[in-house]
Amino acid sequence: RARDEAILEAAKMCIAEKGFAATRVRDIVKRAKCSTGAFYDSLGSKEAAVEALAAQLIAEMTKELDKLWGEELAVSAFDLGIELVFEVFTRDRERTVVVMSERGGGPEGTELYQRLSSAMVEFTVAQIERGVREGVFVAEDTRLTASCVVGAITFFLTRWAILGESTREDIIAQAPRVARQLWLMFGVEREDRVAVPGESASQDS
Repeated sequence: RARDEAILEAAKMCIAEKGFAATRVRDIVKRAKCSTGAFYDSLGSKEAAVEALAAQLIAEMTKELDKLWGEELAVSAFDLGIELVFEVFTRDRERTVVVMSERGGGPEGTELYQRLSSAMVEFTVAQIERGVREGVFVAEDTRLTASCVVGAITFFLTRWAILGESTREDIIAQAPRVARQLWLMFGVEREDRVAVPGESASQDS
């Protein structure tokens, strides 16, 4: 409903600006221009608001990553997956700030945040394992490697969402560069297959 969406939007903005602990229900009610009763009827708590935002991200991330399971090669799915993760997270800066900085606000929200991270790790593990079968990677601890990949992605997103160091366009444009650096971490030369904004994809003239 429109009222529920307006209340969740108000909660998101308040928590992003003030932080979870400093945000009061009355702040959300004032911003949403609704009654206290309407807030409790719609969300019930600040924790529920953060949980709802985390659930949104999980649904969007799962939907986008599911599109890549049909990619013929692991290398393509891996590269496109990084770009899609950046694209989904940067759709809404305040939502990303709330979910990443507050880790869900409570036990249920924290579990949702962990599910979000796990979804990215599981996808990355699968692509790395495919890469091993395809001869792109050597057999290593794929889960550890995948966790490192997700950690690198989170680092860039944190710089954008919380530190405000980059624009959304800059972050998305970084995807090929991040992919290239991750491939180099794996010992795979990808200069010929990953184009970097502002640089030539090939050394040939």
